Amino acid sequence: SFKMKVEYDKQSKPKSTKKNTKRKRRKALRPAFFAMLALFLISVLAVLSLTVFFEVESVNVSGESIYSQEAVINTAGIKDGQNLLRLNNNKISDKLEKGLPYIKEAVVTKAFPNTVNINIVPAVEFAVIETSGKLVTVDENFKALSIEEKRREDLIFIKGVSASSVVLGETVTITDREQQNILTELIKLANDSELRVTAFDVTSTVAVSALLEDKIYVSFGSRNHFQNKINHLKAMLVTVDKDVESKIYLDSWTLENKKTSVIYEEITQHIAHFYGNLEKNN
Repeated sequence: SFKMKVEYDKQSKPKSTKKNTKRKRRKALRPAFFAMLALFLISVLAVLSLTVFFEVESVNVSGESIYSQEAVINTAGIKDGQNLLRLNNNKISDKLEKGLPYIKEAVVTKAFPNTVNINIVPAVEFAVIETSGKLVTVDENFKALSIEEKRREDLIFIKGVSASSVVLGETVTITDREQQNILTELIKLANDSELRVTAFDVTSTVAVSALLEDKIYVSFGSRNHFQNKINHLKAMLVTVDKDVESKIYLDSWTLENKKTSVIYEEITQHIAHFYGNLEKNN
């Protein structure tokens, strides 16, 4: 019978298996190797970005401001050579808004590779408040802008504000909540009224009063029905003779008793009450 001889190399199979195993291991290690290499390169680039690349070369200041560009940059604390990535936009804005009080808002942005842009929104003077023996110029949000030596006739004067310690560049904190509510409504009146409000007295929250163009004295009394009293006042002012000094009393105004009269007489004593101490101190 025919016999087929099959030769079997006992050594060939084990050797082949070892080679395949090595190849498989090398293939398995490749992704890990490239991942580690990529991680290493990223780390190197990150270090270079924070040390060598993106150094500040210029700072652009735009917008309206009473401060010079040099003052803005110095207060911001930005210097040539600083790393752009290390700069914190919010912290720079905070430094500027507190360090330079007449800046309402400082918008800081980065323009890569080496520029910082600062856009300034100016704070607008709104009133001078009397608090703890000081005269403080504030904006509408009661941010303290400056300390005055005497009354500013071009700004509203607010007498008797109960506030915490005044820090320029920061919002004045009204410590009396009732007074805060009254001031919020009086500020709306000042903005909406056709007549210029020249002064408010909020020393007592049950005896609030105002001067309009230093010719009309208004007594609001307490905060009861306060918004209604303001609306009633606005309606009354349409018929009031604005060339003659007068007094308007809203102390007893209620929803049931809306009658209010205008008394045409001089208001010298009321003006003295508002401004007298200021004149004596100066």
